[in-house]
Amino acid sequence: MGILLVYDVTDEASFNNIRIWIRNIEQHASDNVNKILVGNKADMDESKRAVPTSKGQALADEYGIKFFETSAQTNMNKEEEKESSGGGTPQFP
Repeated sequence: MGILLVYDVTDEASFNNIRIWIRNIEQHASDNVNKILVGNKADMDESKRAVPTSKGQALADEYGIKFFETSAQTNMNKEEEKESSGGGTPQFP
């Protein structure tokens, strides 16, 4: 089972919500659930970014989870996302 924690790299509030989501996961999901942090809209111009890649990586490192950035619009890193999530949609109880 796995959970993708997705935030918008152009919206710092969405990134800040990740800690709340992780606390909820820790309270309600099984201990062995895989978590992956995903920064979406990675195709956006740097001037529109509110969350640098390094900040996403630092948060992932803090929780010991995998991290990558992707773009739903350009399909950037879609293969990595598919492989990381076990080839499909994460399963929820």
